[in-house]
Amino acid sequence: MTDREDRLDARRKRLRVRSWHRGTREMDILLGRFADQALSRLSDAQLDRYEALGGEIKPSTIKDLAGLGLIDEGAGRIAATPQGRIVLNGVLRDLLA
Repeated sequence: MTDREDRLDARRKRLRVRSWHRGTREMDILLGRFADQALSRLSDAQLDRYEALGGEIKPSTIKDLAGLGLIDEGAGRIAATPQGRIVLNGVLRDLLA
C-alpha cells in the first residue's frame, strides 16, 4: 500500500468507529450499518461529505424520521421502513454524490 492508501484506510476505519459510536443506540445502528456497507467504496470527496454530515446528524433526527414514517422503532429494535430505506438511501446517495 502507498502512503495515500494507508491514510485513506485509516480515515475509513476512524469514520466507521465514529459511525458506530454516535451516542444513542438508534444513531449507532443507522450510521454504523451504512458505514459497514458503504465506506470502503467512498472517494476522498465523498468521505469529506460523510464526515461533515456526521456532525450535522443529531439524536433528534431519529425522532424526526420516525415521525415521517421512515423509521420503525417498534418491537425493541430500529429499522428503516420499506419507504424509509428508499428515502434514506436516496438522501445519502445525493449527499455523497
